[in-house]
Amino acid sequence: MFFRPSGPATETLKRLRRAPAFRRYKVQVRGKGECTKLVIGIGQLHPVLTGTFERFQARRIANVQSEIFAMCWYLSRTQNVLSFGQEGYSGTGLARFPKEMLSQLKASAGHRSGVKRVLRRTAYIWRKALNKGDDKKAVLSATALNGIALLQALDRGVHMFPIEQEDVHSAIGESIARLQHEIHQIETSSLYRSVQQKGGKGLTREEYESAQMRNKLIKQFNTTLSHPQRDKAILREVIKHAHRDITVFILGAGHRSGFLTLTAKSLPEDILFVWLTPPSLWWWKAMLRRLGWCAIGIAALVMVFAM
Repeated sequence: MFFRPSGPATETLKRLRRAPAFRRYKVQVRGKGECTKLVIGIGQLHPVLTGTFERFQARRIANVQSEIFAMCWYLSRTQNVLSFGQEGYSGTGLARFPKEMLSQLKASAGHRSGVKRVLRRTAYIWRKALNKGDDKKAVLSATALNGIALLQALDRGVHMFPIEQEDVHSAIGESIARLQHEIHQIETSSLYRSVQQKGGKGLTREEYESAQMRNKLIKQFNTTLSHPQRDKAILREVIKHAHRDITVFILGAGHRSGFLTLTAKSLPEDILFVWLTPPSLWWWKAMLRRLGWCAIGIAALVMVFAM
């Protein structure tokens, strides 16, 4: 109880949690002592440029980005948060996405009510381009499939700040690029196409080894994305930019566990850290789990009374 966080930042968080925008968001808090600054990390799903994706997966990415847009729109309008830390950005100073892309997004969305529709359409284009091997269109649509990009399109005052240190981002980026290339080589090979056609059943030894190697590379890829050194570097950059009462950044949901562990150990005492998980990443799974336990409980009661 002695180390429980207090101060202006905790009061700000209490007010925010009562807002409709925070409904169904999973909120996890780290901090201790008198906290004067609030740092918010929002977990995201984002498109990549390798692999194959089902329609529901692309739709889920669009839904998550739509929820991030809604949250950041609320924070920009009510808390005057006009710059957001953006995963992958390692430039200098505040920046915006390409002007031409933002103009196209604004024309497509029109206003807030059109955001989810545009994101779902962009997700469809990205998935289709990826499956067809259209690298140029896949890159363009992956960049546009972003809640902050839509926010910038509808508000010229919104910018993003870097959360990736150039040296760390470059070193890890090289590993990511190499793994992406190797995964792409396997997925476009005749052996792996045969694996897909057979649905993973009745495979030859060579086909089985191809599928195993792809799975191994994807595990390495996911591990590299959430490298502890990258988390430490990102946290340093976020704290460096935490000049205002509220600082917000967006990062892959896979970093949640690492960031909660890291901030529990090495967070400055004047900062209250909050990790927000969008509803699409946890709500329905939690509801189904609860329904499952309820069903088991009811079945057990029926058996008891039947006896």
